Amino acid sequence: MARPARTRRRAGAADLHVCRGCGLGFVTATQLLDVLADGRRLVELTCANCRLCVMGAHDDAALEALDDELERGYAQVCAACERLGRENEREEVEAFVAALHAGAILPEDF
Repeated sequence: MARPARTRRRAGAADLHVCRGCGLGFVTATQLLDVLADGRRLVELTCANCRLCVMGAHDDAALEALDDELERGYAQVCAACERLGRENEREEVEAFVAALHAGAILPEDF
């Protein structure tokens, strides 16, 4: 599985999912703290990798972009889990077939 790409730029409004500390895209909104008079939301963002926690005021567009990135990342994790599951099953089948051919599995094993 490919490692997440590091980024050299600082996290901004368009890329809230990128951690200011470690540079990886593992930031999630962990708490809504307040709704400001201008409509922006004061949220706590936490990196799942390095646990850096920052608070900031962000508008709906920035938070929707964060949500979209989280959904994209979740889809990638699900796809990786499915690939890993299929690979594990394939290895188990190959080991069983090899044991059958080697005569290592007998009727009394069942």
